[in-house]
Amino acid sequence: MPTYHVYVNENRLTREQKQAVAQAITDGHVAQTGAPPYYVQVIIDEVPDENRFVAGRPMGRHMWIRGDVRCRTPEQNKALMLELTRRVSGVCDFEQPFIWCDLSSIEPTNILKFGTVFPPAGQEQSWYDALPEPVKDAIRELMDGR
Repeated sequence: MPTYHVYVNENRLTREQKQAVAQAITDGHVAQTGAPPYYVQVIIDEVPDENRFVAGRPMGRHMWIRGDVRCRTPEQNKALMLELTRRVSGVCDFEQPFIWCDLSSIEPTNILKFGTVFPPAGQEQSWYDALPEPVKDAIRELMDGR
């Protein structure tokens, strides 16, 4: 947790831009929330041009980021959305006003990752400390890029 789905028209982003967008979202989420980077999942969905509409009309100029995140205050969510769109705009050819972001808040008790229910914000370290060693090893490998 969180999981971010990025919806963009097909062939609009290069492989390198996709990696940069995923890193920008991860870095922005970590900067705003303090959550560890291994919590952040980014899925980029490419949508065929003929399947993308706004106001009932074809639209290919925008990117939509939909994030499922742990519950936070409206002010924290606003800051997070602005941080994400600013960072993503900086790594690809989308202007910030055309990067739309919706956040859906989920109670941590409704999230299970690494075989364990997620903690409330601010309790990540004690959650991590209680994980079984094989899971910690897998997280360390993920963070080391292996």
